[in-house]
Amino acid sequence: MKLISVNILISTAKQLKKDGWKFDWDKSFGAVSQKIAYFDNDTIQGLTEFEEVPSSRYNIIYRLELAPANIGKNKKIDNVAGVLFAYVAKDSLDAGFDGFVVFDSKTILKEHYVRKYGAKILYGDRLYFDTKASKTLVAKYLKGKYHV
Repeated sequence: MKLISVNILISTAKQLKKDGWKFDWDKSFGAVSQKIAYFDNDTIQGLTEFEEVPSSRYNIIYRLELAPANIGKNKKIDNVAGVLFAYVAKDSLDAGFDGFVVFDSKTILKEHYVRKYGAKILYGDRLYFDTKASKTLVAKYLKGKYHV
C-alpha cells in the first residue's frame, strides 16, 4: 500500500466512473489543490483532493472518495479513509497550521466522521479536525508507513 500525489487523466477518470466511482476526478476544485491516491496492488483504493489555505491556516478537503469495494461492512480494504484523512492532517501539521482541516460531509456520514475519526461539527455539514484530532489520526493511521 502506498500514497501517491497524482494528476488524474481523463481516461483514468472515465475508468473510475465505469468502476462505480461517484466523483469526476479529472476536474479540480482548487487552483492549487493536490490529489492523493491510496494504491494497493496497482489499483486506486481511495482518492482525496485538498488544498492548503495559508491565509486561514488550515487545509480544506474538497472531496474524499473510496473505491466502491472499500465501502460498507464487507469492504476489501479497511481504513482507507482514515489514511487519507491522516495524510491531509499531517500536511496541515507540517505546514504550520496546527493540524486544522475543514471539510463538508454528506449528512448521512457526519456522525460517522465525528465518532470514528474525531471530527468536530463547525456548522451544518461542515466539519473540522483540530490539533488533537489530527495528531490522533496521524498516530493511528500513518505510523510512519506512508510517504508521498
